[in-house]
Amino acid sequence: MSSHDVGRCGPGWPLVGRDEEIQAIESAFRRAGTSGVVLTGGRGVGKSRVAAEAAQRLEAGGCRVVRVDARRALSGTPYGAIAHFVPGENTQASVLSRLISRLKTANVGAGRVAVVLDDLHLLDEASAAVIAELAARRFVFVIGTVALGGHVPEAFTPLWSGGRLLTVPIRPMPAEAMDRLIATLPGVRRDAVARRRLAKVTGRNPLALQALVEMLPGQGLAGRWLAEAGPAVRAVVEVVACADPMPVWLLEKLMLPEAIDAAEQAGMVRIGNAAGSSGDDGGTGALVRVAPPLSAPLVRCLLTTSALQRIYRTLVAALLSEPLDRDGILRAGEWQLRAAMTIRPDCFLPAAREALRRWELPMAAELAQAAREQCPEFAADLLYCRVLSLQGENQRALDAMPNQPSDGTEQAAQWAELAAEIRYFGLGQPGFVAERILDGVVGGQDAHRAAGLRAWIHLAEGRSWEALSAARGTLTASASDSGARARVWAAEAGTAAAALAGRVALGKALEADGLSTGETSPTWATAQRGYGACLARLFSGDLASAQQLSDQGFEDAVAAGAKPIAGIWAALRASVAKARGQVRTACSLLEEALLLLPREGWGGLRTLCATELAGVSAMTGGSAFAGEWLTRTNRSAAVHAMFEPWVELNRAWAFSGVGDLPRAVEACHRAAVLAADCGFLALEASALYDVARLGAANAVYRRLAELTHLVEGDTVRVMASAAKGLACRDEEALVRAAEAFDKLGYRLLAAETATAASYARRLHGRQASAAVLHERAEALAAGCEGARTPLLDRWRLHAQLTPREREVVLLAPTSTTPQIAARLGLSPRTVSNYLQRAYDKLGLTGRADLRVFLGYRLSGAEIGPADC
Repeated sequence: MSSHDVGRCGPGWPLVGRDEEIQAIESAFRRAGTSGVVLTGGRGVGKSRVAAEAAQRLEAGGCRVVRVDARRALSGTPYGAIAHFVPGENTQASVLSRLISRLKTANVGAGRVAVVLDDLHLLDEASAAVIAELAARRFVFVIGTVALGGHVPEAFTPLWSGGRLLTVPIRPMPAEAMDRLIATLPGVRRDAVARRRLAKVTGRNPLALQALVEMLPGQGLAGRWLAEAGPAVRAVVEVVACADPMPVWLLEKLMLPEAIDAAEQAGMVRIGNAAGSSGDDGGTGALVRVAPPLSAPLVRCLLTTSALQRIYRTLVAALLSEPLDRDGILRAGEWQLRAAMTIRPDCFLPAAREALRRWELPMAAELAQAAREQCPEFAADLLYCRVLSLQGENQRALDAMPNQPSDGTEQAAQWAELAAEIRYFGLGQPGFVAERILDGVVGGQDAHRAAGLRAWIHLAEGRSWEALSAARGTLTASASDSGARARVWAAEAGTAAAALAGRVALGKALEADGLSTGETSPTWATAQRGYGACLARLFSGDLASAQQLSDQGFEDAVAAGAKPIAGIWAALRASVAKARGQVRTACSLLEEALLLLPREGWGGLRTLCATELAGVSAMTGGSAFAGEWLTRTNRSAAVHAMFEPWVELNRAWAFSGVGDLPRAVEACHRAAVLAADCGFLALEASALYDVARLGAANAVYRRLAELTHLVEGDTVRVMASAAKGLACRDEEALVRAAEAFDKLGYRLLAAETATAASYARRLHGRQASAAVLHERAEALAAGCEGARTPLLDRWRLHAQLTPREREVVLLAPTSTTPQIAARLGLSPRTVSNYLQRAYDKLGLTGRADLRVFLGYRLSGAEIGPADC
């Protein structure tokens, strides 16, 4: 038997999400009483790849590996699969004897040989008998794969029934692993919603994914599979692919039962109930889908345009012969478009509304446009414009807006709300333009809805107290007067305003008022009114709850396909991660947010995320990347006033990343002023504390002390204490602050203050105690994903100083300036300049501080001041 390197037999894609299965194979191999494993599962789930990977790992551990290919063409030929190992032999006894002899000779002291048997169910009986006997005698360990519906050869039955041949099921890839696999695909980066949809349409089947992504070879595979299945099965698969997922009752109206059964038995389609197969289909009853490794988009690619239109005409005719539920309405609208045939034009508008409810925005736009053309009316025009705005196409939305209806009507209120949203949030027009439009909305629920929207405009304009006033006015009105939608809008804006103002208790009360409606905003149906609540928890120091809210909100939005909502949640998740010190995670989440958010409009959210990415990148040590983003943000479009403090804060950290601390401190001061002007006192405190973190604590600790009386919660109190400790080098205050930050979950801030406390103790000559604190600081910093900030880098000379500055600093405690100059070939003035720059960066006042900082204990004469 010759060795074969099976580790290279798999595709070039990375193997993810299969550690548990591979470990099960390795564990079985190590057990003396186990003769092998059989991997079972549907076509394309990755059985062969797992077997190859497991064999490669066994080979790396010293095991010999051979591969036996079982083929359908050789299944009737005795010893067909192993004939090349024993040429000329044709009886079981001679074949077995020769193989045993070869194994003993070639494998002395190496233990069992691992035999990889792909498609074990196709193995001819004679080969199966020989390999089973070798396994029973412990000469080989079998790693076999069996397709769904296949049968293990009878020769292996004694091993199976005796518990010596184990089954390892290979199921569809775990959702998280499939997401990671899709994220690694070459070409255009896919956002979380696109990755989720791709995973769903391929059934989390790696081969289906490969066939769909690598379209040309994929079409060849799919065409061959369908041709092998026969024309009746192919017809079923093509119809299902056009309707996927398709109600079983509809398929039964169009296709013969025998053909449906044959398609299911061939593994070309799969049937399940609506709840189990899709959480968002909206219909009831059993559904049929194309089964992996085929996928509906791949099958549709094999059809010509005329063939597709014929199928859709058949589908829509059959569908419209029955009463339509919500799911049926959407199908009727979409299928009429695909068939290029209009039978029921009245379906287009309700179908567009249903598509919007499911956040299928491109389809909603198509259907709304069809409704405008087939049944022109105000509602169709308005819906079309709303969909365009949600897609970020705000100028097109404004151009398509219908004429303003007469004042005092429901239509007039709807028109005013959308026009104000598009002009202010979409196109960035001044707030007074939007408010002037809303001024025309009077009376009842319409006026309260306008007030809810006005609260958001006030907040975006940086007028937090006006936002709170508008929100509270709507929420104090009776529910029947204000309406659920108005109360939701007001609660969201009020909660966010209260959080930024540091009014924690008020924010919780407003949040509770919004939740009491039991309704969700139609525009943000999957957001669950959580943005304000998440901000409230973030600024009050409840990071665990903030993370739970943002994680759940993101998951719900991605599941619903709501890209803009998911983008905002991704940005909030990044804020929580940054607060926790998970700087690299924050970068990844911000990149995700930029993929999800529309490229235009949305009040500068993309610009905010870009500057956040610049700031957090600086904290990872990516100075070049931070500088690049800093250049981009200098050219970015304007943002709403509420975002300006954040933009300045992140510019500050980008400046810090490129080593420009003076400009970084200036930017933090500007951010604090902007936040104070907006009434965002909690954000002002955060900006002021960043000033302290960047080395100017003396300038801010008094104002932070004042803010402890204005901002509720523990976070600002700890920041004020830490800032004073930094300003006064109060080691005990810094130790207490580090402990408090750690308890609140601000691991990076805790690591920084612990580092500062250690530094203070070192300057006071308490070297042993400083070393203990330094170890604590390093342990905290280890959980911050390699974060790099001025406070953390204070002891890291390589991070703070240039190579030449380090040379000078390390010589300075024991050498005079002229001595250093002579040794390094520099002028004394140049050495003095290097020393002064180093002192500034390290926060030192001179050589005496430097000696203590570096741990020198001087004896004898000191170096005099004239030498400094």
